Amino acid sequence: MEQVCKSCDAVKDDIHVFLHCRVATQVWDLAPISSRPSIATMSITSLILYAPSFTVLPLLGLWVPLWSWLLWNLWKSMNKLSFKNITFSSMEIIVKSISDARECQNAQYQKRLQILEQGICGIGVLFSGGNTCEQLSPICESRNSISSAFMAEALTIRSVVVYVALLNVKSLMIMSDSLSISSFEYVSFYYVPRLSNVEVNAVAKSVHSLLNFSFRNGA
Repeated sequence: MEQVCKSCDAVKDDIHVFLHCRVATQVWDLAPISSRPSIATMSITSLILYAPSFTVLPLLGLWVPLWSWLLWNLWKSMNKLSFKNITFSSMEIIVKSISDARECQNAQYQKRLQILEQGICGIGVLFSGGNTCEQLSPICESRNSISSAFMAEALTIRSVVVYVALLNVKSLMIMSDSLSISSFEYVSFYYVPRLSNVEVNAVAKSVHSLLNFSFRNGA
C-alpha cells in the first residue's frame, strides 16, 4: 500500500520527502544557497550528484555544506509529522539546518585548532626515476610537536635519507615545494669520522647536557 504524505496528500517516497513535497519545495526556495535542485529531479542519486553546486551564500559565514543538513532536517520533520503529528514550517527547518551546520563547522574548527596547537603535521614522499625506485614505497606519516614548516621539511628529508640509505641507494635528488629547502643550488653529504669532528661533537654534547640540566630543575 502506498504511503500518503500528511503534508500534501501526495504519494510519499524518498524523493517526495526531500524535494517534491510542498514543505520541501518551500525549504529549497527560501534556503540561503546559490542554486536550487531542479523540480524535474526524479531520484535521490541525482539530487546528491548535483548537491555540491548548492553553495551557501557568503553572508552566512559557513564553509561547510548546508544542503546535507537541509536533507537531514526534511527527513526528521517528515518523521515527526508521520509518527507524532508534529509539524515544522519551512523556515523552522532552514533555521535548524543552519544551526546544525554551524555546530558542525565549529566542531571541525576546534579540531583543526587543536591539531595546530599540538603541532601535528603530515609527511608525504613519492619516489620516481630508475628501476631502484620501483622498490621504494611512498612515505606517509604524521608527526607531533612540529614547531614550523621548515622543521617538517627537515624531518621529511631525514626520513628519506634514512630510508634510502637502508636500501643502499647511492644517488638521491630531493625535490620540494618549500622555498627554504629549494633555495639551495647544490647540497652534498660526506662522511666525516668522529675524530675529525671533535669540536662539533663537543658542542652537541654540551647542548644535550644543558637540556638535561634544565629538565631536571624544571626550567
